[in-house]
Amino acid sequence: MDDSIRKMIDENPLLSFSLYTSAQVQTLRNVGEELIGSSENWTDTITDLQRVYDFFWLWVLGAYEVVRTMSQNKECFSTSVREQIVEQKRALATIRMPFAKQELKGNGKPVYSELSVKGINKGMVFVISGETYNSTTVVESFLGFIDGIKTGDVINEIPVNRPN
Repeated sequence: MDDSIRKMIDENPLLSFSLYTSAQVQTLRNVGEELIGSSENWTDTITDLQRVYDFFWLWVLGAYEVVRTMSQNKECFSTSVREQIVEQKRALATIRMPFAKQELKGNGKPVYSELSVKGINKGMVFVISGETYNSTTVVESFLGFIDGIKTGDVINEIPVNRPN
């Protein structure tokens, strides 16, 4: 393998899994960093509140889909990464359901109050089913998971049907 390609894969191991997943993760990283930056530069205006909420809502939907894709193809990853995928998917699913469907995971009933911001603490604070989530902490946890994936953790690429 060409040294420049090897260096690219070493810097971004998800390229060995899927070019699309890798690109989506970069988008999530960009939006997540913007979200964290917006949270750090908070000026207590409704515009700032709406901006952080907007970013986090879209970020949660995207992060869940990336982890869902990885979970559906967990055989492509090392055992330790498979375990982390399960943890990330569970955490993101709990947050995603109220944002995507306005209901609690597994409940099936509307929970409009679950989407209320309960506070501001270096990010937006939400309480879902009695558990507190901070937007900045959730983004940092996901990015830490992604950054922890090493080249050897990606065993195979995502199964694809390529034309002959």
